[in-house]
Amino acid sequence: MAVVESNCTIPALVVTVSDPEAAKVIDIGLRRSQGDQLGLLGYDNGKALAATIQKIVWLERRGVAMNQTTKPTVGELVEFIEAYPTIHDSVRTGHRHFWRGLGGMSAALASALHWMFGRRSSTDADEFIERVGAGTELHDDHPLLTLRLCLQRVEAKRNQARSGDANLMMKRTARGVVLTWNAMQLGQPIETSWTSVRALPVPEIVCRSHEEHGSFRFFTAEPEPAGRELSA
Repeated sequence: MAVVESNCTIPALVVTVSDPEAAKVIDIGLRRSQGDQLGLLGYDNGKALAATIQKIVWLERRGVAMNQTTKPTVGELVEFIEAYPTIHDSVRTGHRHFWRGLGGMSAALASALHWMFGRRSSTDADEFIERVGAGTELHDDHPLLTLRLCLQRVEAKRNQARSGDANLMMKRTARGVVLTWNAMQLGQPIETSWTSVRALPVPEIVCRSHEEHGSFRFFTAEPEPAGRELSA
């Protein structure tokens, strides 16, 4: 704008690069995030996809914080997206119901949990995330209403917490959501003590039906069938 308003001409350097791959490393001084790089590769919602897959890896690690050696690379993110196309559906579901967040339940964490629950039971996963997010038609003793109330208590604590406690709050939330899912799948009482427990790991996800796809480990599970349809 300064050049335009000055009504003066200035010399400028324009570089044309024939290789599109160069866009990943040629910058304007700002570091491109993994989401930015997925966008350059043509993926819609690149930032949401990257954040969701990172949360899936974090959940597989039972809530242990990642570092540069454990964080997936852009190549691994692309490999994941191509192998598991239902990740797009999970991103849409998580962001539709948790775009404002709830407790430590960000849209990315909701999307990751939806995808992991969906590998156990896609029908139950849809209903679980949608009803926790919406909070409608839940009677007083419904386990998902109990979960929502617990998440609201976590939200109150999160607002008073130090920034360094963010991973702890997210781990606590993930633990509570998975415990609730597991209890509902197994027909057991809902546990609520997780709201005050500080450092226990996120438990393994279980399933009551025969739709179980097995325990997922990053890039070791079988890809989804190519013909599997995604819900809108």
